[in-house]
Amino acid sequence: NGVTATLTSNSDFVTITDDFETFGNIAAGSSNYCIEDFDFAVDADVLGGMEILFELLIEDNLGNQWLDYITVQVEGANLYTSDFNFPGQPNGILEPGATGNLVLTLGNTGTVSTSNIYGILSTENELININDNEGYFGNIAAGASAANSTNTFNISASSQVISGSQINMDLQLYNADGYDDTIAIVVEIGNVDSTDPLGPDAYGYYCFDDSDATYSSSPVYDWIEINSIGTALPLNDNGQTGDIADINDLPFIFQFYGVIYNSMTVCSNGWIAPGNTDNTSFMNWQIPGPQGPQPMIAAFWDDLKTGMVYYYYDSAQHLFIIEWDNMQNQHVPAEETFQIIIYDTGFYPTASGDNEIKIQYQVFNNVDTGNYPSNHGQYCTVGIEDESATRGLEYTYNNNYPSAAAVLGNQSAVKFTTMGGGTQEPPEMVLSQTSFDFIVQPGSSDMQTLDISNNGEANLVYSFSKNYQLNLEQIQRNNGGPDNYGYMWYDSDETYGPVYNWRDISSLGTVVTFTHNDQGTNLMPIGFDFNFYGVDYSDFRINPNGWIGFGDDNTEWTNTSLPDFAAPSPAIMAFWDDLNPLEGGNVYYYSTSDSLVVWFDDVIHYVGNNNGTYDFQMIIYPTGEMLFQYREVSGDIDTATIGIQNETADDALQICYNTAYVQDELAIKIIKTDDWLDVQPATGLVANGETDIITLSASAEDMESGNYICNLILTTNDPNAGSTIIPVNLIISSSYPQISLSETSLDFGMVAVGESLTDTLIVSNLGNEILYISDIQISLPEFTVSSTSISIDPDESTELYITFTPTLVTSSLASMTIYSNDPLNPEVEVELIGNYQFPIIELSEYTLDFGTLSYGEEITDTLSIYNLGNDILQVSNIETTLPEFSISMTNFSVEPNSSEELYITFSPTSAGSYEDILTIFCNDPENPEIEVALSGSYQYPEIDLSTTSIDFGTVILNSDVVDTLIIANTGNDILNVTDITNSLSVFTINTTNFSVLPDEFLEVYVTFSPTENISYEDELIIHSNDPLTPVVTADLAGNSLYPICNTEPTNFYFGEVNIGESVTDTLFIQNTGSAYLIVTDIYNELDVYTLSSNSALIPPQTTEEILVTFSPLEEIEYADSIWIEAETPFQSLFLVTVLGMGNEPVNANNILPLVTEVYQNYPNPFNPTTTIKYAISEPADVTIVIYNIKGEKVKTLVRERKEPSYYQT
Repeated sequence: NGVTATLTSNSDFVTITDDFETFGNIAAGSSNYCIEDFDFAVDADVLGGMEILFELLIEDNLGNQWLDYITVQVEGANLYTSDFNFPGQPNGILEPGATGNLVLTLGNTGTVSTSNIYGILSTENELININDNEGYFGNIAAGASAANSTNTFNISASSQVISGSQINMDLQLYNADGYDDTIAIVVEIGNVDSTDPLGPDAYGYYCFDDSDATYSSSPVYDWIEINSIGTALPLNDNGQTGDIADINDLPFIFQFYGVIYNSMTVCSNGWIAPGNTDNTSFMNWQIPGPQGPQPMIAAFWDDLKTGMVYYYYDSAQHLFIIEWDNMQNQHVPAEETFQIIIYDTGFYPTASGDNEIKIQYQVFNNVDTGNYPSNHGQYCTVGIEDESATRGLEYTYNNNYPSAAAVLGNQSAVKFTTMGGGTQEPPEMVLSQTSFDFIVQPGSSDMQTLDISNNGEANLVYSFSKNYQLNLEQIQRNNGGPDNYGYMWYDSDETYGPVYNWRDISSLGTVVTFTHNDQGTNLMPIGFDFNFYGVDYSDFRINPNGWIGFGDDNTEWTNTSLPDFAAPSPAIMAFWDDLNPLEGGNVYYYSTSDSLVVWFDDVIHYVGNNNGTYDFQMIIYPTGEMLFQYREVSGDIDTATIGIQNETADDALQICYNTAYVQDELAIKIIKTDDWLDVQPATGLVANGETDIITLSASAEDMESGNYICNLILTTNDPNAGSTIIPVNLIISSSYPQISLSETSLDFGMVAVGESLTDTLIVSNLGNEILYISDIQISLPEFTVSSTSISIDPDESTELYITFTPTLVTSSLASMTIYSNDPLNPEVEVELIGNYQFPIIELSEYTLDFGTLSYGEEITDTLSIYNLGNDILQVSNIETTLPEFSISMTNFSVEPNSSEELYITFSPTSAGSYEDILTIFCNDPENPEIEVALSGSYQYPEIDLSTTSIDFGTVILNSDVVDTLIIANTGNDILNVTDITNSLSVFTINTTNFSVLPDEFLEVYVTFSPTENISYEDELIIHSNDPLTPVVTADLAGNSLYPICNTEPTNFYFGEVNIGESVTDTLFIQNTGSAYLIVTDIYNELDVYTLSSNSALIPPQTTEEILVTFSPLEEIEYADSIWIEAETPFQSLFLVTVLGMGNEPVNANNILPLVTEVYQNYPNPFNPTTTIKYAISEPADVTIVIYNIKGEKVKTLVRERKEPSYYQT
């Protein structure tokens, strides 16, 4: 009765001008219209097909409320891109580095035609240049399409674009009639096929499908069934609408497009929205785009009917799974079963920190074309988009697939990841400290900082959560909560849990009478003020469905997870389920000033699919604590919700939901844990090499004195530090000692061994209780303290004397630990530093190379000797081995932090290389001897002659003889011979100046040409650049004194010699030369010829006579040779021929010749003698003349008168 309704909408483009109407009385099972209508206006630029979601709040005159949702669709034009093409480009795709004309095809999914549509194209992608951004599409009727073929866009793609990239662009569409809409389009650059990944989008997401087998990121279909182990979401969708449920407190960080989310909304229409949304969109659209929630992960965005939707956290595999089980298409009934799997980056790290997302399709039937006026819902949409709806990756829409996307089907899988373009080394988290301690006065606060650094390559993503502990002993306790307000629970199964202690109020309590098994009592006094979620309540009501509340009643008997606006609020639910105390069991309550007890005594479940009997009680206290106790439960115990929820249903503490948790004699205690620790920022991203500073603020406002612990849980994508617990200890005390030190580090400086130095540390007590120092320990014996146990009154100080006595030649670093009763700092440390005093030698060089010097040069170099120590450096000696290296001094001292220069001189004495070691002896205890390598070389030429004397011997006058003088350079520099001279002209040389390289030589030719028969002596003088012997000489000798041997005659002819007779002739050996002629031998063969001597020594210009005697033995011819061996420079053997004839005596018997005649001469021919025989028969004048062949007279042998006889001549 008295039904009214109020209409509201969160749509930005709707203005409601009349939001309240009256419906009057509505009988059961009937309906009624409002007396007037609601009035609203829609903005002129709203596109056709847009959905307006109205909320209708219905109330009656009894205060009952109902909330309903109404979806209204806008009729109008709505343009979208259905295709793109680059005419003339391979496969209609623009390649990286190319320029082409872009033709876009627009479809009008609205119900109103448009005319004269123009487009302006833009993009923020720096790798894309739009050369011509204007296009014309003309008229586009409702349900039709058109392209800008006659007025194309012109685009250039950088060569750096990755093939397959999905380029986000904006296309502003407008006409003169007022149509003005900017739509997001995606243009693919670069040819790829279905075996390549899709993407990247503008953020860097890729999508791999199970046909991309050659890529390591390609997913493998591996269905994980959770319909028997997962939590069912309370979704109810009968089509042409949608239902959503929130999942809060995700089990790990969920980063999506660089944003961290801790919750998500799951929709029955096949999508999830990271974060939370009220959107229930069932009419799918292109991604990215304005329709649907943002951000979105669309596994199968379409108009679906439930089915069941489950979620489950696989803690072993670190996967969070959402499964749509046996969903049905709205318009073409077909099953759709699919799941989204989100990977924990703590175990599956990515370079960007974004979680990888896998979508699997067990049953896939993309058959629903939809029949909405705006043609929404054409097939399904699969893809992702960010919170701005400007970046995204669309795998399929309207049954169209990009060239890199394989067509989906049964048992197929896709994976969205930022790991497609290469991998990085994972992040590496470094914390500045791993625990914190606060000690504050009641009502005060304090602040400290935590540095989080990333030493890895990939981005470090982090988030903090807080886990408050009840006391110091319960650090490891497994509890629930806290919720946003700070409530947390723990049960009697825990070591420090509440003790089960049943409160029997059967004889004290009041029995509750219910009028309906789903309707609660009226509000009743609690008996004290009960603060619940920060609000003080003095009244309560009991609902038969297992809960008590402090506000309006709630008749909902179907329990939900918490928080939920449909659930009771504000309410305490010990066992919210469809219970029926009217049919079985009783409910009692008993209230005093210290507690309220509500007891459900063996109350049964409403008879139906589930049955059970439940005996439990709820107890609340003025302190705000709550206690649930379960004495006995039986039957179905996994159908209830146990927890609490605030008045606005946006904060709740859920202990269990539809889980078999409760048991007999179980106690659950709920307390308010003060949220005393604030962490800012609570989430973040740290790039490589960067550091985030986290502020931790501890507040003791409205808290009692005591010890408090909060385990700060730091979750990151560092694979080696996925979850780190940082204990934070808070001590609230108005009376405590507080230690304070004047120094945290004492540096004693330099102290010589055997000496001591004492320093003072002031220890103060800043607290208001006596500070007791029970012990002081030092890690090294070189340090001692004056006292190890003292007490210090509040606001007083005392002095500790610490003494350093070094015993080793080394630095001393020790830690002094002071143990006290300071509750915040029971152990404090002081760093103690001491150093032994000693010199440290350091050289400017450890190698000195003087290079190469020429003759007569020397060079000095400087060696700097530093004392880096803290004591005087004493150099006691400096030694070298070779005398060529000399030093300026051999002993000196160097003050600390000073230096001394040592001069080393290199004075080479001969050609060659020199190497030596300079040894420095000093009092540096670590380096008492230190060495410097010395090196240098001496460079000069060195002349060497093959001989220092050339004797030409005897040379024939007016002839010449050549001899060779080799001049070698045995030095290591070029030898320059500048001049070669001598005195006598009979000696000449072929060259007088030249150069000879080291280890080379040159031949000089010396010629002797005597002009007189005398002896010659001269000196060859050679001038060069040899510094040691610039002038060298070579003696020259030769002569033309020699004998000349001549014989006269050269032929002997004895003629005929009578046998028995001898004839002697003279051989003249003449020496016409200028030196003695030595005749070493004179000999012949035949005995008939004898010589008077067989040797001779013949002075110059004299003749030696040798008698040659011929004594024939028979009447034959004797031919012989006389050999003369003589020492002459030109000939050593001389020959004289001898010829004679043995003859019987001519006319020995005085017989006269009968005729006058001349006999044949002998020998004939002859040279130079012959014998001519002739006979004269009567007295006559005889003439014998010799002529040569020219007829010239040579000699007259006979001219005389001869008597008759035989003659010879």
